[in-house]
Amino acid sequence: KVPSDKVGAPPTLMCHPLTCPLDLPSVSMVACGEYHTMAVCQDGTLWTWGRNQCGQLGHGDKNEKKHRTPTQVMALAKKICIKAAAGGQHS
Repeated sequence: KVPSDKVGAPPTLMCHPLTCPLDLPSVSMVACGEYHTMAVCQDGTLWTWGRNQCGQLGHGDKNEKKHRTPTQVMALAKKICIKAAAGGQHS
């Protein structure tokens, strides 16, 4: 339930974020979708985690499996990523 002194989504729409240390190279930017997150690191790597029902994490699969920890997007391993953008169920 949203405390009375906080502005936010109705309680039925709120989720409980997973808190964990990020063992990533220095992060230069973060993009957030509806239920997924992307981190661009200073070394040009891209890391994603969260829900993947539409393949928005970029790991080559589409399923309801939740990736709870950051995983490097290997399809871009030989590329230098400088920015990322995320939306509801896309990246």
